[in-house]
Amino acid sequence: MVLLSAENGSRAAKPVPLLVKSGKQGVKCYVEATNAGKTNIIKYNSNQKKYFRAKVFKYDNIKAIVSGIPNLRDRALIAFLYGTGAREVEATTFRKDDLQIQRDVILPEIITAKHRKHPTRITPIYRKKESWITEPIIEWHGICRDEMLFGISTRQIRKIGRKYLNSRTHSLRHSRATHLITMFNFGIFELRFFMGWSSTEPAEVYVHLDWRSYAKKLG
Repeated sequence: MVLLSAENGSRAAKPVPLLVKSGKQGVKCYVEATNAGKTNIIKYNSNQKKYFRAKVFKYDNIKAIVSGIPNLRDRALIAFLYGTGAREVEATTFRKDDLQIQRDVILPEIITAKHRKHPTRITPIYRKKESWITEPIIEWHGICRDEMLFGISTRQIRKIGRKYLNSRTHSLRHSRATHLITMFNFGIFELRFFMGWSSTEPAEVYVHLDWRSYAKKLG
């Protein structure tokens, strides 16, 4: 087996996992420690029989990308996918009426794709703290005349992702989950409900990325 970087396609030896999780579809998730002292999320695709390093953007990089997108709908879409951690298919089913706009916060109600017990979830985003996310969404919401806020297919969303991110839009979901743990101090259960997972197993992988926070308490 070889590891293929999602960023540059470079090959490397299979990582020694610090933590392994298996999903129902046979997808295994690893956390890899690097020589630079960083940790990466590694996923195994059982169909392709390859390991992939999930691309995780830095927070400021995503902010710069979103701010630089000239097309308002596309800017709102990328901001939405990152801010809510939504899956591509969840963005295709998001309606205008699913967004509550309040003075201090926006409350998107996402139809969760993979959680039958909790078919919807609310992913609050505060306007003052993350205005670069909320304002494009609010602006597009104000001029959109269709029932569906974005009204495009998953194929079109992936095309937009390649255009602006040079990556799959799912990398925005990886990035948001990582930042909620490392920057916003989310716990396992909070992350689980925000991201729409049916169990805490995926959340445990992201929590492991923040091992330095508890290492300092022990030192």
